[in-house]
Amino acid sequence: MMQKKVIISLISMLTGTAYAGEAHVCNSPDVPVMAPHKARLNDNTVFNCENKISGTIPNLAREGWKIVQVMEQTGEMNVTDPSRSTTYTQLIIQKE
Repeated sequence: MMQKKVIISLISMLTGTAYAGEAHVCNSPDVPVMAPHKARLNDNTVFNCENKISGTIPNLAREGWKIVQVMEQTGEMNVTDPSRSTTYTQLIIQKE
């Protein structure tokens, strides 16, 4: 059984296939829906992730994280005054 695990690990290393990896969900701060475009996502936006991981997209990339998905999410909804509603950007990051 141990020999089989060693062979699978060797094959994974030789073919470049990841045997295990790590992934996290990261969120930007909330911004008003009516905020100018420049106030939303840029290279200075700090994302907070699970396991005390945080940083800007350039910082996360330097640390070896790959951005595998970017989504704009609805934050706080204000039904009486939609201009006071918020959104945030959510990343899924992965490292092999």
